[in-house]
Amino acid sequence: MSIEEIIRGCKKNDSIAQEALFKLYSKKLMTVCLRYSSCREDAEDLFQESMIKIFQSLHSFEEKGSLEGWMRRIITNNAIKEFRKRKYLSSLSEPESFNLPVFSDDNIIEKMSGEELMTVIHRLPEGSRMVFNLFVIEGYSHKEISEMMQISEGTSKSQFFNAKKILKTLLGKKVDQLQQI
Repeated sequence: MSIEEIIRGCKKNDSIAQEALFKLYSKKLMTVCLRYSSCREDAEDLFQESMIKIFQSLHSFEEKGSLEGWMRRIITNNAIKEFRKRKYLSSLSEPESFNLPVFSDDNIIEKMSGEELMTVIHRLPEGSRMVFNLFVIEGYSHKEISEMMQISEGTSKSQFFNAKKILKTLLGKKVDQLQQI
């Protein structure tokens, strides 16, 4: 079944097409959910809620852009909605309170697996992690982030600065890749 056939089938509530869409994208979309969630259970909840929204909203997908990008946007919006409910943005922990090993290798990020890097990013406070993911991984500007999260652009920049500072501390050195962002 082609992606176009899957989309058409899903728009008609065809369970075979829905299952095909789920199988095709579930791993990638779950990875996105894990980035925005503090634990696996929260990620699974976000994934389930997002998949329901995706199937309910698929009729509005115009097939002009990337389906995966469209679905990622739904997950991101759901994560931001949940974040705003919890209002974690105001509480930042100091980097010294984190208990990860100190790394001293100059190319530490290149040598880390995706899972190891995600573990370090998960140690960021909720607000900093949300802004870091939106800015670095999703590619949104601070202006866009501020609008999405209903915060000031300065707060977005401050949260990102704090995320970089904490990551540098966790990694035990100034990381060239983080300075270039």
